[in-house]
Amino acid sequence: MPPYRHRQLHEQRDGLWKENESILRRLYLKEHKTLKDVKKAMESEYGFPTTPLSTYESKLRDLGLRKKMKRKDWRPVYQHYINSGSRHTALFFNGTQIPWDKAWREIRRSGARVLDHGEAIELPTDVVMRTPSPVLSQSAFTLQRGKEPAPAPWNLSNEPLDGLGLEAIFRRLTLYDIPSNLLRIEMLSTLPHTSTLALCPGPTHGNLTSDINRLSNALYHLANTGPWRCDRNSHKESLNGAFDMILNGAFDMILNLAPKHGILSGILKENSSTIQSATENMIVISKHRGRKDNFRMLIEAIGRYHPEWIPQGQCLEHAGRIGCVETCRLLLRMPNRSQYDTSFDSYADNYTTAVLESTGRGHFECAKLLCQHTIKQGMNFPSSKNTLATKILARILDKTTLDRYYSSWDRRFLYFDPKNPNVLQIFNWLLEAGANVDAPALFPFPGPNRNYIVRHTPKWWMPTILDEVCLWNLELYSHIVGRSVKFRTELTRSGVYSSAKEGIDFLLIYLRSRPSYTPIQLTKLLGIILTESLLRFVDSEVSKALHERDAKVIHTLLNYNINLTQFGSSMNVSAMLYYVVRGAKRHRTMYHTIDHIIKTLVCKGAIIVPETIAEAIEDEGIALLQLLSSYSPDFKNQSALALCTAISRNNYNAVSWLLNIGVNINTTLKGNREEDVTILAKAIEYTGQSEFDILGYKVRFGYWEERNTISYGMLEHLISRNIKLRANPNDTNMRNLIYLIIQHRRAGEKWTEIIEKIRLLLNAETMTDDPSDTEPCLSKLFGLPSPGHSSAVSDLMKLLSDHGISFNHSSTLTFLIAAGAPIEAIQRLLNDGVDVNAYCSRELDCGCQQRPPLQAAVVVGSFDLVQLLIQRGADVNQRAKGLHSATALQMACREIYNPNINLIKFLITNGADVNAPAAAAPEWGLTAFQEAAMDGNFEVALLLLDHGADINASISTIDGLCALDGAAIFGRLDMVHFLLELGALSHVGGESGYKGAILGAEATDKLAIADMIRQHALRNGRVGEELYAHHSKWTEFSSSYDSSSDSDDSSDDSEIGLEDQNHWEGLQYL
Repeated sequence: MPPYRHRQLHEQRDGLWKENESILRRLYLKEHKTLKDVKKAMESEYGFPTTPLSTYESKLRDLGLRKKMKRKDWRPVYQHYINSGSRHTALFFNGTQIPWDKAWREIRRSGARVLDHGEAIELPTDVVMRTPSPVLSQSAFTLQRGKEPAPAPWNLSNEPLDGLGLEAIFRRLTLYDIPSNLLRIEMLSTLPHTSTLALCPGPTHGNLTSDINRLSNALYHLANTGPWRCDRNSHKESLNGAFDMILNGAFDMILNLAPKHGILSGILKENSSTIQSATENMIVISKHRGRKDNFRMLIEAIGRYHPEWIPQGQCLEHAGRIGCVETCRLLLRMPNRSQYDTSFDSYADNYTTAVLESTGRGHFECAKLLCQHTIKQGMNFPSSKNTLATKILARILDKTTLDRYYSSWDRRFLYFDPKNPNVLQIFNWLLEAGANVDAPALFPFPGPNRNYIVRHTPKWWMPTILDEVCLWNLELYSHIVGRSVKFRTELTRSGVYSSAKEGIDFLLIYLRSRPSYTPIQLTKLLGIILTESLLRFVDSEVSKALHERDAKVIHTLLNYNINLTQFGSSMNVSAMLYYVVRGAKRHRTMYHTIDHIIKTLVCKGAIIVPETIAEAIEDEGIALLQLLSSYSPDFKNQSALALCTAISRNNYNAVSWLLNIGVNINTTLKGNREEDVTILAKAIEYTGQSEFDILGYKVRFGYWEERNTISYGMLEHLISRNIKLRANPNDTNMRNLIYLIIQHRRAGEKWTEIIEKIRLLLNAETMTDDPSDTEPCLSKLFGLPSPGHSSAVSDLMKLLSDHGISFNHSSTLTFLIAAGAPIEAIQRLLNDGVDVNAYCSRELDCGCQQRPPLQAAVVVGSFDLVQLLIQRGADVNQRAKGLHSATALQMACREIYNPNINLIKFLITNGADVNAPAAAAPEWGLTAFQEAAMDGNFEVALLLLDHGADINASISTIDGLCALDGAAIFGRLDMVHFLLELGALSHVGGESGYKGAILGAEATDKLAIADMIRQHALRNGRVGEELYAHHSKWTEFSSSYDSSSDSDDSSDDSEIGLEDQNHWEGLQYL
């Protein structure tokens, strides 16, 4: 070959390597493939010419693509660090940051610290070092009230390092490597000359560095928010209301600053885990704070670059809820991000809820789009289009069986009126698409007895969609009954029910017209329908109209002489009678029909048991009670439980009537713990029974029925009728009774009312402490008031003192501290010699534990009390008793108690064990470090690590979480990165050592954290199936994002108004 041809071919091949440099860089450096795998991928997937492996090695070296730094490279790195004044500096190799603990090890090994300080040595081209500008103090954004935001972790590393060991220094240097700080450095370092400004034209004004630091702090807080932080319905939100302001402030700051400098759009185009985690939470905030415009803008902006970051199903529900048609259309074009959402069930759930939300709120354009799209997608599933429409219809009907749908988003009912033509149109679309109303109902027999009914109902007699609609929505039933093939030709449940409610004659006519069953089969079917009607008769969610229809059906079927024992059920006529009485109590206008049913059941052998009599007690009046008494010869001796119920309901007429017929007011009943208690005590703690036995049949309701609080007037009435003021028959005083009154305080009852009841009891009978009793009255009284009721504690103390009751007892100390008693009272007890380590004699926190005084002081956050108790000899490592047996240090590190760093230091200085094992308790069983890691508290975590905390400590034996798993599940992005760099592993390690953390993050929709853990594992040579996720579909979607709006639904897009056009232009700034 001529020399010039050889040179030309050589130049062409060199150009081919340069053209494919980005692909080679991604395969070799970012995806960490071996050289052999890179060669295979290039030749099989990218059409690269067959080339020897040795050529790949030399060409990658010529392109500067290498995976490791050489020994000589560390000398200029160290010199650059020295020349920067030993300031904290970020080190990058091939665009990947190298943690400083690893960098220091390599610097020491290479001997780079022995160097002359002559001219600066130039860094290798693939090595970049950045020394960040000084950051703003915590005043970057503040709150007018409440708790200040925790300091950003990179600020902690600016603290003096004097006196710290080498490992402690490395840990603080590691804080500079966390994702949020890398993003901050990137913004500060690249903004003045970045090309991202070209993406977002517009003037740059204001203090840029100040704004970037404020933006960094905002992104940090949003990227490290747990799953409950953004949940408007979370009970923990009320405990940390200040964080609401932090998150909303951070959210607003990002939306205000990002367009101002045009930086977020450029970074969003990259793959920042901080931006991903922050946007995940920004979507949640915009949803739950009702920010419609922000939600729409976020979905469109994030979808332009990273649709895989969007939880499509949840966002689709919200888009339908707020009526964003264009957002719905965009989301419908996206593939679902979850690898588990390829089945029909997961696919249909979100779309069904979106249809329900949009229809119930009147956004019918969204409902139409969602409904039609869902049906159109039927070809994507093994199910036929007709089957898909049927399942969607069944799901919608299941959620609207009571003519309404409960939306958990804003906790209100959305009503579905079939008279509304738009609502009716939704059903028509599904029916026209082939939905089969004769298909089985999705979740038949709603209510607590569902499992019982399903167990005793043959498969071929299970309700259809039409049967369910017949019960719950007669208007809709009349609209769709014509679509049923079975109804016209066969005997159906809906046909039996419809004819039975008209009377025995109509039922007989209907049964003769459908002779499709043998007499035995027919009797069994009618018995099942009778049982269902009885069990539904007591359902509190059932409407009055359905109750009345059920009563007529029960009456007709009993007249047909249905015998319950014929259909294999353990239900007996006595249990039937109980259900009838319970249902009748809801609608007093049905007593004539009920009287006939009761008479029929008694004739069939029903026994009136005490539970049935008690169920006849109404909130007022005695009509049902008198009706039942006419059928029981032993009514007086069976009515003690009824008297208890009448007292708890404050039904004066029923109490007087029962006492007048001879019911003993001072008899005993079985309490909640099966011990003997007085009627008064039972009435105070009585919440009904969720399960009990009636002659062999288990009555189950699945809930406790809330009773009224015994009123002051009822107590007066009972005292006038000579009731004994005792909780247990063997009590010598009424201290247990007073405790029950406090313990069973109902929601909304004021403490002043409680104190007045106690005053009434104390005035009725003189009470003093029993010297032989180790648990005096006051220690029980202070078991319930919380720190917000210190005035109630003071009033109770004064009331008892006025009646001569002492409270000088060791077991009282914890109660007083927990209840927020005045510090003078605490000091008096200590001066009187009470045991500073005595456990409280009654369990606090819903009966889960018994705390010593020191832990009570930690929980209320009183540093002064903690110091006082330790000075008086409190055991700093004493555990609470019971299920939640944590130490004082573990409680002090718990976020719900607002960790005080000075208090934690004080406990450690005074001997607190930082590695005390976790308690064997669900949710609360964590070591001190696990608490700090799960809460993302770097300040506490560093303090504990400095004192020897075990980063991989064993977990609790009951639902425990190790540090890494807890941080991942609760969305602490930067804490997870910090822990990974320090060598933390998941408790359920799998092959990689990180399986539990990855799966936990994915389960809580923290995909940024799951991906970060995977990348860390792959960089460190770990293997395991949990490390590989397939996101190829996102690449395809993202690349066609801009063109998809032109190819699909172009006619709809042309209808976007001026406001929407301006909005799209505004997205350029985000």
